[in-house]
Amino acid sequence: MKKTIEENRTTSSGLLRYANDYLKAYEIIRVDSSFKWPAEVPAYLFCHGLELSFKAFLRTKGKTIKELMKLGHNLNEIVKECKKLNGDKINVFNEDDWNYISLLNQQYNNKEFEYILIGFKQFPSETIVNEILKKIVMFNKSIYQDCLDANKSEGTAITANLPSPPGRGLEEKGT
Repeated sequence: MKKTIEENRTTSSGLLRYANDYLKAYEIIRVDSSFKWPAEVPAYLFCHGLELSFKAFLRTKGKTIKELMKLGHNLNEIVKECKKLNGDKINVFNEDDWNYISLLNQQYNNKEFEYILIGFKQFPSETIVNEILKKIVMFNKSIYQDCLDANKSEGTAITANLPSPPGRGLEEKGT
């Protein structure tokens, strides 16, 4: 079966590279004293990094771009798909982590981190988010080789586009 251009262009390693970039941007912004948690911009970067990390995992499990697009930006639905496909790698997160991710998803999925919406918003604490960050870095490291292998088996691996090892610089910084 011939793959579409989108299938060949959106690889698991490409998604993982973008995920790591968003998470690195979150890490840089979170140490900037002008952003105090909770703040929409760091929350968006964090959630988008989560989304792309989980979608990279789903790509290694054979999910198509069409299937990923159908999930949209809904972290709850993306996580549900990840849990269905399981694998020990997803077990780095516990039920509390999933609940906090779901809490962030309320604003993320409704684009409230991107567009102003006045009113009350509920966020997990910065400490909790940073603990989840450590786990997503571990998760990304655990799927890194799977992403490379998936790309090689599909004949889509292009060395220049492969991500650097995930989490470089993230886990060394204090929370």
